[in-house]
Amino acid sequence: MLPVPTNLITGFLGVGKTTAIKSLLTRKPEGEVWAVLVNEFGDIGIDEAAIIDGCSSDDNPIRMVPGGCICCVSNMAMGVALTDLIRKVSPARLLIEPTGLGHPAGVLELLREAESAGQINLRVTVCLVDPRRLNELNDAESEIFQDQIHMADALIAHKCDLASTEELTVFTAWAAELFPPKSYIGTAVEGKFDIGLLDLEADPMRTPLFPDAHADPHMHQHYSAKKDVVLKPGVPVRAINTGFEHKACGWIFSPEDVFNRRQLLELLGAINNIERLKGVFRTGRHWMLVNKVGDEMSRATIAYKRDSRVEIIVSDKAGQIDWQALEGALVDCLRPSAITKL
Repeated sequence: MLPVPTNLITGFLGVGKTTAIKSLLTRKPEGEVWAVLVNEFGDIGIDEAAIIDGCSSDDNPIRMVPGGCICCVSNMAMGVALTDLIRKVSPARLLIEPTGLGHPAGVLELLREAESAGQINLRVTVCLVDPRRLNELNDAESEIFQDQIHMADALIAHKCDLASTEELTVFTAWAAELFPPKSYIGTAVEGKFDIGLLDLEADPMRTPLFPDAHADPHMHQHYSAKKDVVLKPGVPVRAINTGFEHKACGWIFSPEDVFNRRQLLELLGAINNIERLKGVFRTGRHWMLVNKVGDEMSRATIAYKRDSRVEIIVSDKAGQIDWQALEGALVDCLRPSAITKL
C-alpha cells in the first residue's frame, strides 16, 4: 500500500536510537509489517542484529546501508534500499535510523523526493537527546548535533533513568525555548515513548542551520569484510572506516568462535576514550549483545546466532589506537576449543 508512512529517528552516537526502534517494533499494531532501514558509520554493521533480536525477520524486514552516511556518499544506496523495501515488503510503516554522525538534511531531502513520487508519506522526525550531554552543543564540532535537533519535529530526552533531576530540568527549559518550536517534547527510558507520536505531521519548512557541516567524504579501508568472505575460526576479518573526524574499526569472527565471557568483558571494559562500542558475541550456548558509550557499558542475552562481530568508533581527538593489538587481544579471548554445534 502506497504511500508508506515513514519516520526518521535521529540522535547522536550512543543515544539509544536502535533501542527505541526495537521498542517500537515490539509495540506495533498486531498484524502490521514494519520495515527498518539502518545506516551505520562503520562497515561491519551491528544494529541489524540488535533490532531483529526476538523478532521475526519476515515480520520486521531490515535493510542495512553500512560503511558511510546515507546523508552523503551512500545516498544512492539508501534510495535503492528504500525502493527495495517498499516493492518487496509493502510495509505498513518504515522507520529509518541514520548513523549518529549523519546530518539529517540530505536524508530528509531524499525522503521528500520519495514523497513527491508517491512512495512514502513523511511523518514526524524524532530526535533523541541524552540530557546529560547538552553541554556538547557548545563544542566547535557540534554543528551536526545541533542540526539533528533543529530539524527534528519531536524531541525526546532519552536515558532519563541515568540523568539527574537537575539535568532533566535544564533539558525541559532548553527545549521549550527552541525555535521553531517542536511539535512534541517528551522523555523516555529504553525507547518507550508514545507510539502514537509517529503519526504527527512533519514540518516541511525546517531547514538546516549548518548545511555544509557534513560535506567531507568518507574513506574506507576494507580488509575483507565482504559477504563472500569465508570466515575461519580464530581468524577475524577487519574493516576500517574514517571520516568526519572519527574512525571506526570492526571485526567479524567465525560462527564457530566462542568467547570466554568474563575475559571478553574485562577487555571491553578496559577500552578507554571511545565514542561507542557495539558487538554481538557467542559465549557458549548463549550470545551476548554489548553496548558501550564512553565509560558506560551494558550487556544482554541476544537471540542473534549468525556470527560474532564488534565495531568501535573513536574521535580523532582520542589519539591513535593500535587496532592490530586490539585484534590480538580479542582473539586471545576465544576459548581454545571453540568449535561446537550451533
